[in-house]
Amino acid sequence: VSTPSTGKLQRSVMVAARLLAVLLCVCQAMAFSPTAGLTIQVADPADLHEALKKGRPSLVYFFSEWSGHCRRFDAEFAELSRRLQGDQQLQLLRVDGYKHRDLVRELGVTSFPALLFFTKVVPGGEAYGGEMEAGSIAAWIQSDHFNLNTQSGKAYEFLTGFLTADKAREIEDVVSEIEERRGHHMIGRPHVEMHGGHMTISEAFTVDSSMSLEEQLQSF
Repeated sequence: VSTPSTGKLQRSVMVAARLLAVLLCVCQAMAFSPTAGLTIQVADPADLHEALKKGRPSLVYFFSEWSGHCRRFDAEFAELSRRLQGDQQLQLLRVDGYKHRDLVRELGVTSFPALLFFTKVVPGGEAYGGEMEAGSIAAWIQSDHFNLNTQSGKAYEFLTGFLTADKAREIEDVVSEIEERRGHHMIGRPHVEMHGGHMTISEAFTVDSSMSLEEQLQSF
């Protein structure tokens, strides 16, 4: 049996539900609104490559619509845009990594959410490995590590620019030659790579069994 008071209650519940739905839509829109901070652009691979060609510092957020971690991080990324709104040189990009899996493989992204920062210092991009929290990410972006006006930034730019693919192969050849001269028999080719501002050289070799232990130790 429906009474006048029951009908009013049902209408009130329906109105409240509609208001809640509108409020949720407004909040979601604000999260990526230019007025809330830096504009967060949704990009596909072509957009991303075009944006990076311009040389602007670019923080790229790779996400998956299926990831609960990404949905939770969306609010932090929106907060990051507000914290960095004074930096008009910086651009923030969102790329659907699940949809653009070829791009993800190309850039070495293995999980979501993931952040890569591209600058003149690190044109190949550097992956963020800290806390997925706006304050920590902002501090990382604004560190001397990426600043060309600091000694740290200049050194980092030199190292990353120095290690081209050809230069890496050249260094690997020199390492092989030096180790063979020391009596070390190389197992495969040495591997040279740059990561996080550090150069690493990985190699495996055997030592001549005819050498004494003292001679083996001196050969290193």
